[in-house]
Amino acid sequence: MSIHQKPTAARMEYLQRVLAYQTSQVWRKIPQEEPLRQRLVEALIEQTQWEPTPPIAPTLFVLHLGDPWLQAFREQRGLADEVAQAIHWLGQEIKGVFPMLPKVEVQPASRGNALDIQALHREHENLRGIPLPPPDMSLPRRAYLLIEGTQVFPLLKPLIHIGRRPDNDLVLGDPRVSRRHAQLRLFRGNYMLIDLGSTGGTQVNGNPIQRAVIYPGDRISFAGVEVTYSQRSTRPLSGIPSPGPKDTQGSQSTLLIRRTKITKGLTGQPGGKEDGQEGQA
Repeated sequence: MSIHQKPTAARMEYLQRVLAYQTSQVWRKIPQEEPLRQRLVEALIEQTQWEPTPPIAPTLFVLHLGDPWLQAFREQRGLADEVAQAIHWLGQEIKGVFPMLPKVEVQPASRGNALDIQALHREHENLRGIPLPPPDMSLPRRAYLLIEGTQVFPLLKPLIHIGRRPDNDLVLGDPRVSRRHAQLRLFRGNYMLIDLGSTGGTQVNGNPIQRAVIYPGDRISFAGVEVTYSQRSTRPLSGIPSPGPKDTQGSQSTLLIRRTKITKGLTGQPGGKEDGQEGQA
């Protein structure tokens, strides 16, 4: 079977088991979690666009829940984000591409103990008209981000998710940064920086942007977290400027983690404000 083919029934059963194991800490928080988990897997598989390849996964999961599930989500702040991260992990397992990190919304069911899930393809308006780059697209040579003058994040993918949520490719732990803050998307040989409706906004060279092509030397601000886009012309790590005077507040509130997949034991990071209109169509 091709890695980009819709899973068979046997493969679906395998995905159910692997999801339950790899993200077990999430499901322990949900009573009678098995039917909910099963419906999430079915919704993701059924609504993924399998042709043309690579598969395009849905980005918005609307959970219409009755009790006891509804009560669990109401009582546990951040649980919807943790379920969204589990969905993201599963999407990567089937080699799917998410135009945005998946988001989970919870609504009361029309009947008391009902369970219904909608998986929808939604993207922020700033992404419209910017095609998803092919996974094998040639990257700018040795491109990287320099975070607050001290930390290097190499740009090794044509699509890079940026934000506070732990399953972003570039995780910025500053509470001013939205969970799904921005995205770098390769476009005509250059990276385009796209704000995803973040609360704190995104700037390039001091100017607020919704989307903009970036070039070496451009200075970027993610809600106050300062980043420089560069490309190396020599060996890795050579020629990187020395750290300037430390911004104590910024350095302590910014956590950088390079993530390519969620590992067992993922947890959400509730905190900060809601992310404005991010993720809405």
